Amino acid sequence: MKLTPSFRRRSRPSQRGSAVLVMLIFLVLMFMLCVATSQAIYSSRQEVSLIEKQQLARLAASTNAAPATSRSISAP
Repeated sequence: MKLTPSFRRRSRPSQRGSAVLVMLIFLVLMFMLCVATSQAIYSSRQEVSLIEKQQLARLAASTNAAPATSRSISAP
């Protein structure tokens, strides 16, 4: 008759529970990183949009202040 070693007979529920807890903590940290990244991307898009509007306004002001003179070529 074979006897199994004592360390294999007992289940270790405390170790299983701590492994689940560690995995949940990792999942929460990953979720927090995803949220922070999406907020940073949203903020960056707004900033780029604001800079683009400012540059377009500056371009429109410079073209209205000094209009380019162009010669019209007429057909003979």
